[in-house]
Amino acid sequence: VRGLSNAGWRVAVALTWEQGFPATEGLSPLVERLARLGEHRHLPPSAEPADAPDLRRVESEVFQAGPARMPDGGIEFRFAEGEEAEAEAVAEAVLGICASGIAPSEVAVLYRAPARHAAALAHAFAEAGIAADFDTPVVFGAVPLGRALCGLLGFAAGGGRDLLLAYLRSAFSGADREAVARLEADWRRRGVTDRAALARGARTLGARVVRDLDDISRADGPDARAVERLAARMMASAHGRDGRVTPSADEDARAYQVLVRTLGDLDGLGGEGPLRAGELAEVLRRAEVAGGRSARAGRVRA
Repeated sequence: VRGLSNAGWRVAVALTWEQGFPATEGLSPLVERLARLGEHRHLPPSAEPADAPDLRRVESEVFQAGPARMPDGGIEFRFAEGEEAEAEAVAEAVLGICASGIAPSEVAVLYRAPARHAAALAHAFAEAGIAADFDTPVVFGAVPLGRALCGLLGFAAGGGRDLLLAYLRSAFSGADREAVARLEADWRRRGVTDRAALARGARTLGARVVRDLDDISRADGPDARAVERLAARMMASAHGRDGRVTPSADEDARAYQVLVRTLGDLDGLGGEGPLRAGELAEVLRRAEVAGGRSARAGRVRA
C-alpha cells in the first residue's frame, strides 16, 4: 500500500473487521498499521441481528477461546475437507432430515454464493437419490444425463474405468443394474484398468451398450448428429420408450435442450472436422443448464 501511494496512486483498502469481535481479532494488528498510513473510516456493522437465539449465541461465541457451548439442537456443525466432501455432507444431512419425517419440500439448502456450489451439490444429490430443484444454473456435467454422456465421451477419449462406470451405472445405459454391479465388482477384484478389457466387459451388458460404444468411438470423432441421436436414445432408455419425459425428469429435459443447442452451435461453426470425443465432452460438461424456477412437491429446494 505504501509503495503504491508513494508512486502517486490513490489506494483504498476495505476489510471486514469489528473491534472486540473474536472472529476478526486476527486482523487487528493490520488494521492498526493501515490506520497509521492515512485517512481511515470505521463503518458500523449492519443491523441484521439473527432472529434465532441459537444463531445469536453462535455468532457471539463460536470464535472465543475455550470450549464452545454447543447449540441446543437447532444448529448442527459438520466438518468436511473440500467442496465435494461438503456437498456429500449436505446430502447426508438432508437424507437424515427427510428420514426423521420432514417432507423434502420443507427442506431448503442455502449458500452465500449458490452458483459456485451448484454443480457439486447437484452431483452429490443425484448420487444420494435426492430429488431437488435448483434456483441457479448447473453445468451439464452435473445433471444425470450430462454425467452419463460425458462419462461415455470421456472413456472414448482415453479415460478410465470410472468414466465408463458413470455411464454404465446410470439408467441411460439401459443395462441391468445388477449385471453392472457384478461386472464392476469383478473389475475391481481383478484390478482391470485396460481400456480394451473394459470395453469388452461392457459389451457383454447388451446390444444397447454395444451400439452406444460403437457410435461414440468413431476414429474421426463422433459427429454432432450421432451424439444427438445417442442422447435421444439415452433419454428414451431412462424416461420412456418413446422419449416421453415425466415431471421427475425435468432437469434432464432441460439438459437435453442445452445439448441440442450446443451441438447445433458447434455444427454451425464448421471447422476442419468433428470435434474429438474428449473435446466435445469438455465443451458439453461446462454448458449451463437453467435451474428449476419453482419448487415442486416432494423435492428439496437448493
